[in-house]
Amino acid sequence: MKLKIFLIILTLSLYSFSYEIKLSDITSKIDSMTQKERVSQLFFVYTPKKTNFKTCPGGVIPSKTLLKSVYKKNFDLTKHFSKYDIPPFIGIDQEGGMVNRLSFIYKFPSIGEIYLDKENQAGIINSQIELMASLGIKVNFSPCVDLSYKDKSYINRTKRGISQNPDSIIAFSRRYMKLHKKKKILNAIKHFPGYGDTYDNSDDFITAYKGTGIQLFENLKIFSSLLNDASFVMTANLKYPSLDTLPALISKSIVSFIKSQDSTVIVMTDDIASRGNENPYMTLKRSFLAGCDMFIVMDDTLFPHLTDSMVVWLNRKEISEKDVEKSLIKILLKKEYLYQIFKKK
Repeated sequence: MKLKIFLIILTLSLYSFSYEIKLSDITSKIDSMTQKERVSQLFFVYTPKKTNFKTCPGGVIPSKTLLKSVYKKNFDLTKHFSKYDIPPFIGIDQEGGMVNRLSFIYKFPSIGEIYLDKENQAGIINSQIELMASLGIKVNFSPCVDLSYKDKSYINRTKRGISQNPDSIIAFSRRYMKLHKKKKILNAIKHFPGYGDTYDNSDDFITAYKGTGIQLFENLKIFSSLLNDASFVMTANLKYPSLDTLPALISKSIVSFIKSQDSTVIVMTDDIASRGNENPYMTLKRSFLAGCDMFIVMDDTLFPHLTDSMVVWLNRKEISEKDVEKSLIKILLKKEYLYQIFKKK
């Protein structure tokens, strides 16, 4: 009964469809999937080259080489992945500046520079969106809504910060995501609950959050204000001693806070195969148990082994089938918005 109520709430609150989606359509789809197919939907996998997956992941992150091939009309991402019964999300982190996956086409300014250019702001954002849409991109892992004050912090020295004013971050991010939505591109806000003034890159090793308690509180308010506008929220690979002894992606209390604010948003990890996560299998298991819905894996060779591990854990009752189903429902509903997988032909 609880699952049915959960389904109804999600269906009504996520998107407005011009046709009816029945509970039976969703549950029938899930029931028809193997365990391997179900857990595969929980992964966002880096894809360095044209790949024919035996079991399709929930999302793919095409490499710059693959994007160049798409741009030159040598490969069609959308057509290639439409052959799967449930097509994957196709996502990149196109922020601009130093995080510019499309720099081989045009070197877009950083998101902070875009924020400051009030006159051309919408035009620059729309140019990025049009380019992403033309390549078949459906998800942008942007914007970074981290509140950072120090010039030498990781966020500011990589020019990934929007502003040092919380209200300005919220207003800009809402506009930014609204423009993406017009082209049916979904957004992920990051890095929850905020990178603060942390100097180190947590891809290299997991370190503790640097910043004041007030700063962290203000960043939590930023995220809370934007969750309803975003489709995904990406957790940070940082420890927050004032919140938990565990890193955010494996902290049940931190992940639960996100879900208490918005039950429809997909909670995703940053790369679980990064150098900072010494054991991707343990990180996967602990982040799933903490409540994360999707897992970024930037080493594509790990994908089949990670899904096999999840199937083993399910069969041993070490993780819950119901929790997989809850995450899968959120994923399928967002895919319905993009791909109409349940719409009657």
